[in-house]
Amino acid sequence: MKSERLIYSLGQVDDKYITEASPSERIIKNSIWIKRFSVAACFILVITIGILRLNVSNTPKRASFKTVESVPGNISSAKNSLVWHSEEELFSVWRTVIFKGTVTGIQNIEIDFNGDKEYRSIAEIEVEKVYRGNIKLGDNLSVLLPCPISINLKVEDTDIISQIKVGTTGIFMPMEYNESSIWEQKGAVLMLKDVADYGFADGRRYAFLETDTGLIFARDAYPSIEAATTLQEVENFVLKMIN
Repeated sequence: MKSERLIYSLGQVDDKYITEASPSERIIKNSIWIKRFSVAACFILVITIGILRLNVSNTPKRASFKTVESVPGNISSAKNSLVWHSEEELFSVWRTVIFKGTVTGIQNIEIDFNGDKEYRSIAEIEVEKVYRGNIKLGDNLSVLLPCPISINLKVEDTDIISQIKVGTTGIFMPMEYNESSIWEQKGAVLMLKDVADYGFADGRRYAFLETDTGLIFARDAYPSIEAATTLQEVENFVLKMIN
């Protein structure tokens, strides 16, 4: 009876006490879990490093730019054809500011897209009259031009803007740049707002200029005022289009 009670009593011992009484088994189990955890941690680390490298390699490099005194005479222009827009669309496709002003300064710049060199210019234009936009009389706006300004250079589809010079008075319709205004080329990105606050959508249809030879603008784009000879006529047309 005593032996039966002893065996019965041993059978009632809680499993945890048996486990605690078997340190070698516990060490083996712990060792297995440590190894599994180490392998999983290494796997996660490898995947994380791979993702970080992929993100770094896919991040475009920032394009750089600098002012230059002269530009090469053999630069080529982009061969993008201008998209046709009606007169109404030219005032609505891009939410442009519209103002009358005089050019007070021009500086040519060189933009480096990972070795690809592009040339443009920045004009400073003093606002003399506001037709549309959050700008004020007397503001001096920096405007990126779609071409460099040089007497020895002609760039396709910039026949109006390329005739700007210091002292030119005109009616201008540039668009305002923001954080999403970018120019990407050859794996490099230029934040346009880093260059200027405003820019023209193209080099023909968003400026009406008084020059030594008379009023110039893209007459084929504005048939309603094709015969205009003064900025006053252009102003009357602009007010009609935006009101």
